[in-house]
Amino acid sequence: MLISIYDTEVKKSPEEVGWKNYGEMGMSVGCVITRDYGFSGDSLIFTTETRLPFYDVEELAQELNKTDLNVGFNNINFDQNLICHFLDNDAEFIIHNFDMMQSIDNETGYRYSTNLDDLAHLTIGRGKSGDGAHAPELYQQGKIEELTEYCFNDTEITADVFDFGLRYGYVNIYPGKNHKAFGDMVWRLNVNWNKMFF
Repeated sequence: MLISIYDTEVKKSPEEVGWKNYGEMGMSVGCVITRDYGFSGDSLIFTTETRLPFYDVEELAQELNKTDLNVGFNNINFDQNLICHFLDNDAEFIIHNFDMMQSIDNETGYRYSTNLDDLAHLTIGRGKSGDGAHAPELYQQGKIEELTEYCFNDTEITADVFDFGLRYGYVNIYPGKNHKAFGDMVWRLNVNWNKMFF
């Protein structure tokens, strides 16, 4: 099963132009990591991996259309809408979209129950390389290589958290938005992603 994990960055900050103003935000880069998953005995593994950056929205959509499943973090509410804003058609990928954040929110019963950085740190032991709010600044300063590297880092940790959830059936999050009130407590949250897709 071909699974693409993807993330996008924008040219202008949503705080500057408005969170639903996708046309003004624009896409600066989209990164895709595609893994070919299958079983080796009882173990779910991926046998091949490709990594591609895209600077054109239509080319990104065409790549996502090729795979069986597309995975992201907050991708249904943000990345998908950003991409589709610039497409006349050719957006079959939205049918095969899976949002880890929505899945976790559904399990916990409340919205925005975790962010990607906390989820990654608690689940796979490493987090984001920076703050997404700085991505538009990198684009505007012409630092495209640094921007692409940042986007790939986000895509990679998203891919590895998803892979962990597939293999082990759980992820780790803090128990509530105000997690400092709970001290160092971590919530082991069961996820059924393996059964959903395999």
